[in-house]
Amino acid sequence: SYALALTRRLGDLDLTQTKERNAVYFDLFGKFLVHYSSAWVIPLTLVVSALFLALLIVGLRKQKLTVRGVALGFGSLFVSVLVASLFGWLLWNALWLLRPSAEAAQSRLLLFGFIALAIATTLAVYALVRNRVSLQDLATGALLWWVLLMVVTTFVLPGATFVFHWPLLFSLIGLAWILLAPTDKPHSLLNLIVISVCALPAIILMAPVIYQIFVGLTLNWSIVVIALMVLLFGLLLPHLRLIAAPFKWFAPGLSAVAAVVLLVVGVLTTATATEKPFNRIVYALNADNGKAVWASDLTQRDDRTSQFFTGNEAKGTLADFGYGGKSREYTLNPAPLGQLPAPELSVLEKKESDGVQTLRLRITSPRQAGTMSIYLDSNTQVLSSSVNNKQMDELKDRWGLFVDGFPKEGIELVLQVRTAEPLKIRLVDQTYGLPPVNAASSQQPPVSSARPDSTLVVKSFSL
Repeated sequence: SYALALTRRLGDLDLTQTKERNAVYFDLFGKFLVHYSSAWVIPLTLVVSALFLALLIVGLRKQKLTVRGVALGFGSLFVSVLVASLFGWLLWNALWLLRPSAEAAQSRLLLFGFIALAIATTLAVYALVRNRVSLQDLATGALLWWVLLMVVTTFVLPGATFVFHWPLLFSLIGLAWILLAPTDKPHSLLNLIVISVCALPAIILMAPVIYQIFVGLTLNWSIVVIALMVLLFGLLLPHLRLIAAPFKWFAPGLSAVAAVVLLVVGVLTTATATEKPFNRIVYALNADNGKAVWASDLTQRDDRTSQFFTGNEAKGTLADFGYGGKSREYTLNPAPLGQLPAPELSVLEKKESDGVQTLRLRITSPRQAGTMSIYLDSNTQVLSSSVNNKQMDELKDRWGLFVDGFPKEGIELVLQVRTAEPLKIRLVDQTYGLPPVNAASSQQPPVSSARPDSTLVVKSFSL
C-alpha cells in the first residue's frame, strides 16, 4: 500500500542529513512527479515578476496598455471574486438549510453548479466593462493579482508556489503574444491556438488543486472553491472574451441557466440519496445493581429497532450514566445482562493534611473503551485535579471529567479535595457498537452513521 511504502521510505531516511532544503513537488495526470528544491522558489518568483514588469512597461510604451485599463482589469477580477464567492456562500447556506446532509456537501453536481455560477458571475462582470477597456488591459490587471499572490505565497507557503509560478509564466507568454504579435486580427485561429497552449498549464495544475480542496473541505468551504475558480478564469480571460464576443450577455446567461439546472438536479439527487433517519441504540449496563436496558430516541420505528423495542417499553432517563445524575429522556426497554467488565479504580496513594485529602488514583477500562467519564457524586470541594501530571481547569460547579481517546493503559488521576463525607466516584466507559447479549444484537452489522450505536458500563466507588 502507499502507507507501507511511505513508512519504509521515511524509515530509510538518513536523519543526520537535516540541512537539505525542502522540495516543491506536484504530479501531472497522477503519473508523473515533478519536484525541485525550494531554493528555486525565490529565483522563480523574481524571474516571473521581472517578466510581468517588463511586459507592463512595453505595453504602456506601445500604448497597448493604459494605467486606467490595467487598474480596471485589476478591480474587475477583485469584484468577480468577491461577488461570486459571496453569492455562492449565501446560496450554499440556503441549500444547507433545505437539505443539510453529508451527501449534499460532497455532491459533484452541486460542485459543477457552483463552477457554472462562478463562470456566469465572472462573465457578467466583464460584460459590464468590455466596452470600457481592452482585452490586453483586462488580462494584465488579472495577472497582477496572480503576481501579488505569488509573492505572498513565496514567503508564507513556499511549497505551494508551483500553483502560481508555472501557470503565471505561461500566461505571461500568452500576454506577450497578444501585446507583441504583428497581427490585426485578435480573433484569428493562430491567436486562439497560442493562447490556448499557454492556458494549458493553468488548467492542468489548478483543476486538481480545486478538486482536492472540494474533496477535503467539501462544499462547506464553497467560498474557497469559487474564489479559486474565478482566479483561474482570470488567466483565461482571452478565451472567455472570445467566447462572449458575438453576444454580450449570451455566455453569462447560458452559464447562469446551467448553474440553476445543475444546482436543482444536485439538490434533488441528494434528497433521494439521503438515508432515512438512523435510530441510535444504546446498551446501558449498571454494574452496581446488575441491570441493563436498551435506550433509543426512536425517531422512526423500523425493522431494526423492532428487535429491541416490542411496543411495551417506557419513557425514562439514563441518570446513572449522566453528569450530575441527569439525563434527557429516552425510550427504554429491559435488556439481557451482558458479561462486560466494568471500569476499574485503584487507590495508589492517599494522604490527608489540614482537612484536605490528596488521592492518587489509577483508572482503567478492562474492555478497552474509547471514552471515559468520571463523576463525583458526593458533596465535595475539589481544590485541584490533574491527569497524567497535566493540571486540569477547575469547574465552578460539580466536578467531572470526560476523556476522549482513553488510553489502553488507563490514566493516573490526582485529586485534592475537601470533604466531610466519603468520596463517591462514578465511572462510565463507552464503546461503539452493541454487545452480543442476544440474537438481535449479535446480528447487527457495522452501521456507517454520524450517530452510531454505543455501549455504556457504569461502576461506582466509595473511598
